[in-house]
Amino acid sequence: MASWYPDLTLEYLRRRLCTNLEIGGVPAFWEDQLFAGTTQHIQFQIGAVTLEGVNPC
Repeated sequence: MASWYPDLTLEYLRRRLCTNLEIGGVPAFWEDQLFAGTTQHIQFQIGAVTLEGVNPC
């Protein structure tokens, strides 16, 4: 996303957006597939840790 706004640095956006998790090497908005309906959890794995996507917030 930083590449869309040349006047903003990656460090600035990290401070401004306060993301909980950054995933690199994927297209913009790829993370939208990590959640579904309000009662459905999407499992995904990072290393040895399994997480459940619940909702975008």
